[in-house]
Amino acid sequence: MDNAGAAVAHSVQSWRGGVPGAALVLVGPGNNGGDGLVCAEVLRQAGWHVALHMPLRRERDSGRFRVLRSTAPGAVLSEPVDVVIDALLGTGASRPLTGDVAETLRAVRAHHATTPVFAIDVPSGVNADTGWADPLTLPARVTVTLGAAKVGLYQLPAHELCGAIEVADIGIPGNALEDLHTCLSDAELVRTFLPSRPLDGHKGTFGKLLVLAGSLSYCGAPFLSSMAAARSGAGLIRLATPASVQRLVAPRFAEATFAPLPETEDGWLARAALPRVRDLVSEDFDCLLLGPGLGQDWETRSVVETILLGGEKLPDRGVIDADGLNILSSSPDWYRHLPPGCVLTPHAAEFGRLANLSVHEVLADRFGLARAKAAEWRQVVVAKGANTIVAAPDGRMAVDPGVNPLLGTAGTGDVLAGTIAGLLTQGAGAWEGAVAATRASSLAAENLSAAYGTAGMIASDLHAQLPLAFKSLRGD
Repeated sequence: MDNAGAAVAHSVQSWRGGVPGAALVLVGPGNNGGDGLVCAEVLRQAGWHVALHMPLRRERDSGRFRVLRSTAPGAVLSEPVDVVIDALLGTGASRPLTGDVAETLRAVRAHHATTPVFAIDVPSGVNADTGWADPLTLPARVTVTLGAAKVGLYQLPAHELCGAIEVADIGIPGNALEDLHTCLSDAELVRTFLPSRPLDGHKGTFGKLLVLAGSLSYCGAPFLSSMAAARSGAGLIRLATPASVQRLVAPRFAEATFAPLPETEDGWLARAALPRVRDLVSEDFDCLLLGPGLGQDWETRSVVETILLGGEKLPDRGVIDADGLNILSSSPDWYRHLPPGCVLTPHAAEFGRLANLSVHEVLADRFGLARAKAAEWRQVVVAKGANTIVAAPDGRMAVDPGVNPLLGTAGTGDVLAGTIAGLLTQGAGAWEGAVAATRASSLAAENLSAAYGTAGMIASDLHAQLPLAFKSLRGD
């Protein structure tokens, strides 16, 4: 508790540049409130004027909480303060806010609507597991979460209420966290997942990727995904695509090699392409990326179902995206026939089709579903969306901290699929590569925020940023 309160006080002081100010500390009845009292005392000793409000009065030991010797709790101040510290409710909160706590939050909203809020562990009213939030929850500028990040802070609507999330070390022994299966993707974690890049490496060292993608209606997807794989470091990329698409993509991607395939009159992959596709997947490629922009024409569907579910010998690593997933979802018990070890990259609607659930059901429990379906399907599941979740069949999960409206544009999913395939082609493990690629893609978009703000980026803008993102993650 001493460490927690001091960590929050340090965060507040850093935000103020070390200049003391006035703080209103909202103190709850539990340990979260105790953290707030310690924080208040640290600030008081640093020269701050501190006011306390305890909506649920509880006898507190003034010997334990020294701030109580000099500061008597009172009503919510109407006078301006520089910061409000939310220490009302911690991780145990799971019900709608009522009574005195609710009245306190209404009073703060009335008198301090524009005052920055620092939340201790979670903003009061947020469910630390599900991300549900009470309508009265105060939006925080900073949430100082204690010991380890809480999964609920990376789910909506809670994430929008947390502001900047800081994870404070409060002295929990490292071995107490060893058995946790869910982690936050950051540079320290991802760095260990990135494939090595030896000085004497060549294109064979860095692997060969086969991409089966594209149609005349979606001719951008094969370019976006293949170029992302190249920008992620894959040594050689072979793009198998309808012949008319090859003629469009080749001028933009001179570094790729191509396998033009038979197509229907409308530019979809034709059933006649199956023998050629069979030959390609049997070659010595290190990874197969299948799905971006393929469409769901019945002839295309026949080729994909035969390749994925017909017992064909496939490369050791595989990424299935977009229409590859949509085609799979229409086959009963598809996961019983799909080779294990693939990476599936569904957005919420595609996840719903694969799991026979509505989009609402998927969004209501992304964490639980990602973990359960990864185990059931024996595949790595990349549940795309705000704070993308990467789940492995063995229960491991990683949550990406990147939430960026720049990514809400067509084609960014193709870029992510290609980035994952690029790392798998170089030898990264399926889960590790998916985690690292997701972080790199988010970081690439984050690096464009200064130039673009929140809108106007197009998916191909990410290509040039990917090498810089990987450079940063490697610490080069």
